[in-house]
Amino acid sequence: MKHTTHILTITCIFISALTLSSCGNNTRKDNALSVDAIEVSDNQEQSTKVEIVGLYSGTDNVGMESTIVLRSGGTLIIKASVGDGTPDYGHWTGTSDDLSLYHNDAMGNEELIGNAKVTPQGLEIIGGKFYNRQ
Repeated sequence: MKHTTHILTITCIFISALTLSSCGNNTRKDNALSVDAIEVSDNQEQSTKVEIVGLYSGTDNVGMESTIVLRSGGTLIIKASVGDGTPDYGHWTGTSDDLSLYHNDAMGNEELIGNAKVTPQGLEIIGGKFYNRQ
């Protein structure tokens, strides 16, 4: 039994040594594979980018139908279907994954409406409602 255990131990050490030496010889190939993987993921990331600019419609947190228009240059217009029909103006900043929406309050001060993310289906207000892309 002692002899079998000793042979198994030596075999394990030998296999480990072979594995380590073969890893050292393939370092260049492993790095090339890593670079290819990074390039693929970068290409996938680029293909999932979504255009922010657009017209979005939905129901806000108080139950009013509204339309949010995000224009190029960062301007924002909110048109509510209820009330006196006066649009609310502001701006947006950020990327499709991390968008900040601001409007001008009654005194003309900039106020954060909320953070959002844009998907191919629409505008998702974080902690709020979803607006469909039109």
